[in-house]
Amino acid sequence: MPEDRPPRVDGRTLRGQRTRAALVNTVLAMVERGELRLTAPSIAQTAGVSIRSLFQHFPDLESLWIAAADKTLELTLPLIHPIATEGSFDLRLATFLDQRCKVLEATTPMRRAASLLAPFSEEMQRRFENARKIGADEIGRAFAPELGRCPEALRSRVFAGLEIATSWAAWEALRKVRGLSLEDARASVEHFLRALLQPYL
Repeated sequence: MPEDRPPRVDGRTLRGQRTRAALVNTVLAMVERGELRLTAPSIAQTAGVSIRSLFQHFPDLESLWIAAADKTLELTLPLIHPIATEGSFDLRLATFLDQRCKVLEATTPMRRAASLLAPFSEEMQRRFENARKIGADEIGRAFAPELGRCPEALRSRVFAGLEIATSWAAWEALRKVRGLSLEDARASVEHFLRALLQPYL
């Protein structure tokens, strides 16, 4: 019997995939350097392609930003691991904080840039909402015992507080507005979480 072989990809398709990936990676590299207001000419020049080629692969800059945001999520998801609810609160809190702070720090460059586009892009707003839901699921798993002891009438308020305290907006305020170090920002978030959950330990 003939050996199973992966489908062949013709040269043009392969070059197209490489160009598309190069454009996405260029956006990620530029925002990592703090360049937030990117233009088609600056992206194309940095990627080493023509503006025409850029718009052959992406119909507009919004679609390129969306692809870059999706790539950021793809790179970030491996940082997120389920937290066992059987552990002590202190252990779960430390594990959660280590994980959440890494994610917030890793996504900050793209989040800063994408926030400029989000008010005008329903697709980017959907990405933000998806990220929020992923974060909410983490909170629900990590602190299920404490939330389970919280009176039902207060649970949604406590959960909302946990979401806000661990959100990117709060992290940005601590790191950029307040100018805190990574360690001090983490300590501040820990303080917020302990205050919210202390009554239910």
